[in-house]
Amino acid sequence: MTILRRRRSPPPALPASRPRQQTKRQRTRLIIRAAGMLPVLLLLCVGFHFLSDGRFFTGQNLGIVLQQAAVNTVLAAGMTFVILTGGIDLSVGSILAARRDGRADCLEAS
Repeated sequence: MTILRRRRSPPPALPASRPRQQTKRQRTRLIIRAAGMLPVLLLLCVGFHFLSDGRFFTGQNLGIVLQQAAVNTVLAAGMTFVILTGGIDLSVGSILAARRDGRADCLEAS
């Protein structure tokens, strides 16, 4: 008794452009993941520049923006280290508010 086995036909060959499209998609996804929100930030900056009649990208304005962001940057770095070491501290906002109140009182006194 002979058992007949069906031969499986090989899968159809993919067109030559198919692998190239997949690599383009993968490359595009990789670039988007690597860039993150940077393109959005750049678009916002260009938009603000044109809305402010060209005053946004001046050295003075960028210095002011960096100066105002310095306190929050230091707080964020400190909170990052606190969280990484395992101690969750949620009182940073209240400490910042108390410090600003104290600073305002000192400025009024002088």
